[in-house]
Amino acid sequence: IFQCPECGELIPVEQDSTTLKQPTACSKCERRGVFKLVDKRMYDIRWLTISEPFEITEGEPPSRINVLLRKDLTTPAIQRKTDPGNQIKIVGILKEIPRKVQGKISTRPEIYFEAIYVESKEEEFEEIKITPEDIAKIHALARRSDIYDLLIGSIAPGIYGWHEVKEAILLQLFGGIRHVYPDGTHVRGNIHILITGDPSTAKSQLISTVVRALPRGRYVSGKGVSVDYDDPVIYRENGTIKVDLIGKLVDRFYGAEEEGFVPCDGIEVPAFDLKTGKIAWRRVSYVYRHKVDEPLLKLTLETGREVRVTKDHSIYSIEGTEIKEKLASDLKEGDYVLIPKRIPRGRVITQLDLRKELWRIPDSERERLIVKGNYLALKHSKRKLPAVVPLGEDFLRLLGYYVANGWLDEANGRKVVFRLKEKDEDIVEDLSKIVRSIFGLDVGLEREERSRSVMVTINDELLYLIFKYVLKLGSDAKSKRVPEIVFNCSPKAQLEFIRGFVRGDRGVTTSKGLMSDILYLFLLNGIVASFCSKEVDPENYVSRVNWNIYSLKSPRPEKIKRGELEDSELYGRIPLDLLGELELVKRLKASGYSRVSALAVRRLLSRKRLTLYERLKLLEGSKTIRELSKLIGRSTRATRQYFDRLAKQGYVIKELRDGRLVYRRSKRGEKLVKDIDFLKLLLDSDLGFARVERIEEVEPTGKFVYDFCVDGYENFVAGFGGVCCHNTGAGLTATVVKSELLGGWVLEAGALILSNNSILAIDEFDKISKEDQIAMHEAMSIESYHGDFILTLADGSRRKIRDVVEEFFRRFPSRIKRGVDCEWIDLREGELELLVSDLKEIRRASALRVSRHRAPELFYEVKLSTGRSILVTPSHPFVVFEDGRFRKKTVEDLKPGDLLPIILELEIEGSRLSSEDFSSSLNYAVSEGLYEMNEEIMGEVNFANLDGRSLDSFSITETALRYSSTTLAKDLKKLRPNWLASAGERLPSLVFGMKREDLKELLRVLFEKNGNLAKGKEGVYVTYATSSKELAEEIHELLLRFGIVAEIVERKKADKKSGEKIYEVLIKGKRNLENFLEIGFADERKNELLRKKSLRMKSGACFYEKIPCGDLIARVLKLLKLPKREVMGYATTDRERGELCLDRNGLRKALEKIEERLKEMELALLAIEHARSSAELRRIRKKLSISTREISRLIRCSHRLVSYRELKRDSEEFFVEYKEAFRSYLTRTISEVKGMLKDVEKLAFGKISLCEIREI
Repeated sequence: IFQCPECGELIPVEQDSTTLKQPTACSKCERRGVFKLVDKRMYDIRWLTISEPFEITEGEPPSRINVLLRKDLTTPAIQRKTDPGNQIKIVGILKEIPRKVQGKISTRPEIYFEAIYVESKEEEFEEIKITPEDIAKIHALARRSDIYDLLIGSIAPGIYGWHEVKEAILLQLFGGIRHVYPDGTHVRGNIHILITGDPSTAKSQLISTVVRALPRGRYVSGKGVSVDYDDPVIYRENGTIKVDLIGKLVDRFYGAEEEGFVPCDGIEVPAFDLKTGKIAWRRVSYVYRHKVDEPLLKLTLETGREVRVTKDHSIYSIEGTEIKEKLASDLKEGDYVLIPKRIPRGRVITQLDLRKELWRIPDSERERLIVKGNYLALKHSKRKLPAVVPLGEDFLRLLGYYVANGWLDEANGRKVVFRLKEKDEDIVEDLSKIVRSIFGLDVGLEREERSRSVMVTINDELLYLIFKYVLKLGSDAKSKRVPEIVFNCSPKAQLEFIRGFVRGDRGVTTSKGLMSDILYLFLLNGIVASFCSKEVDPENYVSRVNWNIYSLKSPRPEKIKRGELEDSELYGRIPLDLLGELELVKRLKASGYSRVSALAVRRLLSRKRLTLYERLKLLEGSKTIRELSKLIGRSTRATRQYFDRLAKQGYVIKELRDGRLVYRRSKRGEKLVKDIDFLKLLLDSDLGFARVERIEEVEPTGKFVYDFCVDGYENFVAGFGGVCCHNTGAGLTATVVKSELLGGWVLEAGALILSNNSILAIDEFDKISKEDQIAMHEAMSIESYHGDFILTLADGSRRKIRDVVEEFFRRFPSRIKRGVDCEWIDLREGELELLVSDLKEIRRASALRVSRHRAPELFYEVKLSTGRSILVTPSHPFVVFEDGRFRKKTVEDLKPGDLLPIILELEIEGSRLSSEDFSSSLNYAVSEGLYEMNEEIMGEVNFANLDGRSLDSFSITETALRYSSTTLAKDLKKLRPNWLASAGERLPSLVFGMKREDLKELLRVLFEKNGNLAKGKEGVYVTYATSSKELAEEIHELLLRFGIVAEIVERKKADKKSGEKIYEVLIKGKRNLENFLEIGFADERKNELLRKKSLRMKSGACFYEKIPCGDLIARVLKLLKLPKREVMGYATTDRERGELCLDRNGLRKALEKIEERLKEMELALLAIEHARSSAELRRIRKKLSISTREISRLIRCSHRLVSYRELKRDSEEFFVEYKEAFRSYLTRTISEVKGMLKDVEKLAFGKISLCEIREI
């Protein structure tokens, strides 16, 4: 509410946007100007997004619109009616609100619906009206004895078989009741169903058929895609076809660090229909981007096409008789993927009105332009050019000549220059005629004898500006692209552009973007072109061009020059390898085919077989002979004879049903119809097939990856030259969406919410997004350890996890909470303290909960190279080290050779025992004592003396002592049962809480008795032998208190006397042995020998000292321009893994040098900010050893131009562009390197290392 400063009138103004709207004039005194805000009145509003019901959209994506509810339409009762997924009827007024695009008011406002009345269209169970006829039918069905089978058969009757699955779906549709047992546990009434099976077994059709029959039922697919920033994409914006980088297109919808779904309007992409295989322009409902922190996969196809995607991206392929999505990580070299065979055209532009395009020219240049009627001119120039240029064959051929042989010469007076060979006189003449007829200009010719070439010059600055800013043709070889207008002109004009390009430079270019544009241009003309590339060695190639060369391979350039532009149709033919065991495929392979065309299929499908197919096609469901004779137009007798013959051949089945003889298709008949239907679909489709030639990991070119959401089709075309990619859908639970209308980010209900009280069918369930997996996993799955798993507590004690959990359940029965097949207790702070790790440091933490679950039938045992093993339930998550990063994997995905993190040192403070004498005595009792039974009564403890000092605590020097005391024996037994047994089965639990000083004494005596100093291939090592595996594991853990990572191995030969297995604890490696000297042997001679031998050993020889990150460090050094040999030293190759490894010391040194270079780069960023010329930037660039090529890629010009501008000719425009590109390059490199090294630094400087999985 505003107040007029003159008359004091209060003026209410309703606010309907995110910016404050003031009154235009006072309603009383009509004063205009600024008004004072004095008060405001608030009322509730609610925004909804509604869409058409899927059942009335006939396969097209449903339309969506925003709805505004005000005041009394926001009550709780109305809110319940308008929950996500509900069907409602709305009466209201259609309104519009201004919409901002990239900070500017768009000419297309946001349309919304202001509701006046809302009515629910969903009937409650009690509200359903049943007619007398319905009641009679229900009673009749209820009396049938086969009602259960009848209901099962009514589910997807067109899909043969699957009786058990249909029965499960029926039970799911009916649901059940919640059962509560006397002990309080409950079982829910509803069930979930997981359908698994081979490809092409009608799983997708079955679940989608069921969903379509249900109100609120939803069908979604789990697969998604994310594409790299630099991958091109073809799209149509407001009717105009364009090709641009997907990152550049999508980024304009976001702020700097934003990610998630953003609605977009006016953008369409080519997408194919799974039912018909036809490609059409489909509306993009959302754009999507998210950050990426792992390498991408680059797929290179046999046509030269490329696409860079995330590993969980899906590419389309063929499996059996289905078009299926396949994860990029599952693809292998030699697999086939789908590519578009043609892309539909858009509207045809016949002329270019330059007057409407002048806004593209910078203001400083546009000020010099003069528009005179139908002509354009520059101030103080007599030359004039036509304002309207016809987009005919001549003009497009001129543009083709330019992208082949032209460039913009700014240094010598702003002109357009073509370099042609002497023998290309026809091109020179054609070019001269075109320029004269369209622009009225004469060209200049200059012959160069040395290079045997002709320079054709158009010396006109206005044409130079048009080529550079309006047509955006690119100024040099690397930056050339196909102009936007070429994609939107007539087919004949497009083919002349291609012809001009091929005639000019034989279909060869150094611009990868230009070659990709050419391939998209061919697709608009229904031709699948291909190209090849080769990397030119600048040292061995005498040329001014030192980069990759891309050469058109098909259609052949020689034919294009002659005007023969025909598609070989090679990539439109179906590779027989894709079709598996189709009946027709065997015949085609026998005929020598590797790919099948429509003509080959027609030749193989004889008239007899076609008749068989057509008649089987008519046999939908079960039909009588009379019905069949009417359908095929033959007599009843002839029809019966024909179908009886088919029954003998196994194509149909005849059976009695309700007293009538009926015929239906057999499995063989179904298969034949399905095979031929699928072949016809593929051959009539707009899809082609290309083989994957190479798959390699590459780093992303930016910090985000990108995607489109195409409702109803879930695919689009992207990549260099065009590949069919699966797109991302909105989330299952909820999706974060940017709303321009509400001025921020909002939560949009996902499929799980929208299908509440109905059925949600998730196809490709294993491919749903990580976020949705986590959300569903928390409610549906729990992973646990086996009860015998040994848990190390924060005080150092070791206990079975079963004992720890059961103790809490005994102590706190009132705090027990029960779920499905599980129970848990929420713990209070400090009740249970464990040791946890962030994969760098080890620290204490309080447990939040203990739980116990119904055990599965099987467990997984993961055996490690340390000799230890872990027993876990299925789906248990593990952290593994792969490609320089820590990643999560379930136990099912683990494989031998995977690397798991292990602890290098366990820091436990421990507590001192009551006295040093007791501590020392206990150590000898543990190592040397054993019980003696006298008439089955344990009454004596015997000690054996190893040297004169062993029993000093007992004040004796005899070689042996028998201490007869039932009390002592029983007290010692309380500490640990059987711990004085001859095999030394286990150590007393109090040992693990002892201080290091006490542990030293214990371990010294243990190793003196059963230890040894041995010699192997890699030098000396220390061993401890025992027949108790549990004791070996306990000693292994105690050694970690001293930073010793030991191995446990089982001797090949058992003990000769007892026949027991012998386990050895091995201490190897320089670091381990140096740490062991802190403990040492009781015999000083062994210690001295160990000290001498360990000094001669090389570091890094032990398994945990080798870090397989050499390849990652090499990539980082390449990014930072650091010498590999100098920084990495002599890295070793792990023969088994085939990976380059660094020892921990070498890795630390390498990381320190990398850190120094990163600091140099950060200082360089500050210097760039204060730089005043390109020469200063050059000095910074040289100091960091960065080539001009790196800079030229960012500002999209040749590296020679960068060098030239740095030294000789510096313009303000170039300096600003150069400075921004340099800053962007350094910032991106620093960020990329820090992200790559995040996990490696933990291994270099933390208390964590790696060990291999030996067996699962």
